[in-house]
Amino acid sequence: MKKIVKKTVFIFLVFFAVLAGIRFNAYGQEEINTDVLMGQSIQKYLEGDIPGTIETLDKILTAEPEHERARGLLLKAADRLTENVKSSGDYDKGLNYLKIAGKHLPDSESIADNIKKIELLKSPPEKKEGVKKIPQKTRKEPAPRPVQKTAQELQAEEIARYKSRINNLNAYIRNLKSSSGNSNSSAATEELNKKLDNLIAERKDLVNRIDDIDRVGILPVVGGIIFIGVLLIGFSALIALFKTGNSRIKKNIEDERRTVENLKNTYNKDTEKLSQNLVEYGKSYKRAEELEKNFKKVFNIMEKLTEGGSNEKVVLDDATTGRKAVTGVDPRVRARADSVEVIADIFKDSPQAAEMLKPFLDDKDNRTRGNAAVSYYRYDPEKAVTVLHDMAESDDKWMRLSAAWALGEVGDSDTTFVLEKLLDDKDLQVKETARKSLSRIIGAQAAEVKFKESREEEKN
Repeated sequence: MKKIVKKTVFIFLVFFAVLAGIRFNAYGQEEINTDVLMGQSIQKYLEGDIPGTIETLDKILTAEPEHERARGLLLKAADRLTENVKSSGDYDKGLNYLKIAGKHLPDSESIADNIKKIELLKSPPEKKEGVKKIPQKTRKEPAPRPVQKTAQELQAEEIARYKSRINNLNAYIRNLKSSSGNSNSSAATEELNKKLDNLIAERKDLVNRIDDIDRVGILPVVGGIIFIGVLLIGFSALIALFKTGNSRIKKNIEDERRTVENLKNTYNKDTEKLSQNLVEYGKSYKRAEELEKNFKKVFNIMEKLTEGGSNEKVVLDDATTGRKAVTGVDPRVRARADSVEVIADIFKDSPQAAEMLKPFLDDKDNRTRGNAAVSYYRYDPEKAVTVLHDMAESDDKWMRLSAAWALGEVGDSDTTFVLEKLLDDKDLQVKETARKSLSRIIGAQAAEVKFKESREEEKN
């Protein structure tokens, strides 16, 4: 930080010295500007821009009234301007520029003649009586816009005028001194000395004015240098802060890189574990498929073993639900119905369960068909309800009884009309089972009302 501040101060001092040298060499710079303006005026003259030529020469002669090259070119420009005005008819504009030239060349007969010619063209003499005077229409052109000058240009022109006045005073003072030496009269000598003192005092006043302008003009330069120095110091401080912040940013980036690396390692480990789990899942899925195939084989064997047998039924109390259940007397038939329940328990979420249950929806055994419809309701409710509705319409008492039980297990409110119909069944067990299933769906009190209504209708 200290090295940066030292470098900044050194640059500030060098910059100040260079600008101060340029400012204190202002008088020499004026001569260079005059030469540049002279080149510009020649260029404009060659391009045919006579008004621009006169404006530029006006600046040169204001700064240096005795500039010979500028005076000669101004005389040529005035002659050429007169010819242009005669052809264009823009007399007012021509007179303005000729007057500017006449200001710097008051003894020029050529310029005076040109002014008279333009004035005559602008206002010709009246003709003799009897001849009508035809007024000449002239096109009014806007006056040339004054060139806006900067503050530095105005100061330079003012200094040039002062310097020109000082040169004239010096020449006048030399003349007075020589006249004073040649004078024989003491009164005349005293009067010349007074004039000489006044001129010397005036010259001193002009020199002081130039010095004052220089002091005022250097203040913005000093202010600009100070401002630039402050900017450089601030910029150096910003660089130092940037370096400090940059080191912190690098540290934070390094910490983030380590964190990302740790996350990457963790991700790789988790991905590896996931891959292992997927492999195990695939193996388990294959085992499940094999189990499903083996279970189908076992089920086919059980189906063959349970073919035939007695269709005798018996109603038993179900200890788990408190309801009566219909079951077959023959153990082979019971095994067939139980196998359907096993399918529903083992393959709850498997789409293969629906395919395995589908054949039992048309089974001859009421319990097997009822169990299959209850389990199949999960996969296709409409199909299952249709099967139970057909069972409720069967002539077989046991089919109607199993339908009444199964509808209560399903619990579908859209099937209450089937149960209400079974309340009027001729078999008492079917009625009782339908009443209990209905109470599970719509409530015990409502089911009791429905049951009483059916009893009343039966009596009537």
